[in-house]
Amino acid sequence: MPFAIRFALIRIHASTVLTEAFDWRLNGQMRDQTRDVRNTKLRKLEFSVFRNRPQFASSEKPLGESDGIVIAVSGGADSVALLHILAALRKRWGFRAEVAYVHHGERVKSTPQHEKINRYRKKAELKVKALAKSLDLPFVALRAAVKTRADHGESEEALREARLHALSKHAKEFGYTAIALGHHADDLFETRLIRLIRGTGPQGLSAMRPISRTESGSILWRPLLQHSRAEIEVYLSEKELHKNRDWIVDPSNRDARYLRNDIRRRLIPLLEKVRPGGGSAMARSLQLMADHIAEIEAGDENPIATAQVQNLSRSELLGLAGPARRSRFAKWLKGQGIRDISQLQIDEILKRIDTPQKRLTFAVGGRVWMIDTMIRIDSTSR
Repeated sequence: MPFAIRFALIRIHASTVLTEAFDWRLNGQMRDQTRDVRNTKLRKLEFSVFRNRPQFASSEKPLGESDGIVIAVSGGADSVALLHILAALRKRWGFRAEVAYVHHGERVKSTPQHEKINRYRKKAELKVKALAKSLDLPFVALRAAVKTRADHGESEEALREARLHALSKHAKEFGYTAIALGHHADDLFETRLIRLIRGTGPQGLSAMRPISRTESGSILWRPLLQHSRAEIEVYLSEKELHKNRDWIVDPSNRDARYLRNDIRRRLIPLLEKVRPGGGSAMARSLQLMADHIAEIEAGDENPIATAQVQNLSRSELLGLAGPARRSRFAKWLKGQGIRDISQLQIDEILKRIDTPQKRLTFAVGGRVWMIDTMIRIDSTSR
């Protein structure tokens, strides 16, 4: 065979071998990338959330490629853990995600306390922004300033409502399915204790739920609600995420003017001192009560017709005995999306309604109540 022909055949063979080797390497890299995404072992807390893949009421399918999630991150340990968990699960479920930090504005008064708050909020925003970038996720900073009270500054309730309003508005504007929050089991227990101290009724024990809606209709998702603060701390340790480097502590967490802080730092440790394991036992009891209430509500074959209407019949309500009257009124309030009224306030409203006076107007629970043959709430006062 002529030398030229043999040389050409050798070149063709060599080219084929190189091409096959490149294809094999490229396919191997693609397989490795797929394996990294789908087969990387999830950590215990990640796997627990993975097993409880949510299906939101707005969709017939579980969370997936057609959904978008706004991940609310404050910069604290809980929300940073939530962000890392959802970043890992996003690769498996394929949902769109955005990291949101809600900035409550700078405090105007030049006092050491206000300056400390301003420094923290600026630092937290930068921390969350950098964290989002490290996880290759988009970031948005939302502004939600609240009015301060001369004696106590910003109330916990006002801050929470402002955050939810800002997050809900953003989620609706950009078509996100739900807002993910970092609330956990300890938060739920503290909230229930707060409501008990303030005199809640059975409905108040429901408190937070894994999936709920705001009054404006936005879906709130709490993936960590069944997990304790201790479990989150273990997860952060496993991920080698450290305080002050990867997450920071809000100085307001040590402010005794907030009831939640007092309960966390004094009441719960006292329960443990009185009876070791007492706090956990009480949390389980409250959860069982809340589950029982939910079962009753779900199995009610004769739901109150007035629960979904704007006004409630005064004569119908007063025709009921004490406990039944209270229950009927509480369910009607729930139907209006009102959950921030204590049992004492409900009793006060019912006491004022039970009068021969045909028409009356009064303010209780931050709302104006207008009473004649029907019970109405002045929406402008809410």
